[in-house]
Amino acid sequence: FQVGVHGIRIEFINEKGSKRTATYLPEVAKEQGWDHIQTIDSLLRKGGYKAPITNEFRKTIKLTRY
Repeated sequence: FQVGVHGIRIEFINEKGSKRTATYLPEVAKEQGWDHIQTIDSLLRKGGYKAPITNEFRKTIKLTRY
């Protein structure tokens, strides 16, 4: 996805085994000055993920751009 161009929606399984989702509109990451990883990490927190975020966990996320 391109920061500032695409909105993104992520789906992930939280530390308790529940499926969670979170969405940002295209302008959010650009306004905050975030790169891809910062945007995804922020979305994970927005979606309620409380455990440490690792590269391995990021690879399990399903990301949809729009």
